[in-house]
Amino acid sequence: REEGRPKVYFGQADTSLKHPKPMLTGFFISGTQEFVITNVGTEPNKEISVVHKKLICSYSPFCRAAFDSCMVEGRTQSMDLKDIDPDIFALLVHWMYSGRIEHAVDKEVSRRELRSLGELAERFIVHNICLPLYDIILIYIRLDNPRYFLIPYEDRGFYRVR
Repeated sequence: REEGRPKVYFGQADTSLKHPKPMLTGFFISGTQEFVITNVGTEPNKEISVVHKKLICSYSPFCRAAFDSCMVEGRTQSMDLKDIDPDIFALLVHWMYSGRIEHAVDKEVSRRELRSLGELAERFIVHNICLPLYDIILIYIRLDNPRYFLIPYEDRGFYRVR
C-alpha cells in the first residue's frame, strides 16, 4: 500500500465516509433461508457463488426480477454470468454482506476493479454502492491531482474545478 493512500473500503475512519449500513436486519434471524446460485465467469476462472436470495434481491431489482419470475432463473434459482469477472462479482457480494468495498483476502482494490465494480453495479441496478464508490474514486483523484478537485453534478458525472 502506498504511503498516504486510504484503505479502499467504505465506513472506515481513515476515509471519513458516512454511508448506510448494509441491509441485513432480520435476514438471518428467522424463517426459511433461501439461496441462489450464480455461475460467474468462464473456464478456467469460473466460480460458483451461493448467496442469500433475500439479500441479493433486496439490493438488486435486476436480481429480484430474475429470481422472482417464471423465467429460467426463477425456476432454477440460478444465474449464469459468463461475461463478468469473478473477482468483481465477489467484491459486490462482499459489499452486500459487509458494507465494505474490499477483497475478502487482504489485497488492495485496484482502480480498474473500482471502475468494473461501478459498471457491474449499474448493470445490476445496485444504487446503494454508487455513493461510497464515487467517494473512493474522488479520494484517489484528489491524491493524484492535489491542484484539482471535482464537485458532483446534479445527476451523474463530475465537474473538474481548478
